[in-house]
Amino acid sequence: MKIKIIDLFNKIAKEEAPEKIMYDGDIWNFDVSVQDYSDGTKYLFADYMSDFAYKPEFLNDEVEIIEEEKEIEKLGKNFTFENDTSELAKNDWQVSIISQKINELVDEINKLKKEK
Repeated sequence: MKIKIIDLFNKIAKEEAPEKIMYDGDIWNFDVSVQDYSDGTKYLFADYMSDFAYKPEFLNDEVEIIEEEKEIEKLGKNFTFENDTSELAKNDWQVSIISQKINELVDEINKLKKEK
């Protein structure tokens, strides 16, 4: 998801700062202690908004929020097909087998996502 830097300031003010962003081809990590993003060698706001590098359009530049991969959740033990009146939904053992197979697929997908 892309947002403008001015909107990123609003997220920081609301304590909703994303952990990682991409700006100008670099990955920047949020440093809570200084309320700024660092790429390991410099700080985004401190360096890009200093007198020697400041450009008014900086606040309208876009950053891409890098979201962490989330695991897919498994189906619960009490899974049911809501509002389904078919014969399949009425047989608990079939629902149990289907939910078990879905959970196996979820495990494999999560495993592949971690290996990526």
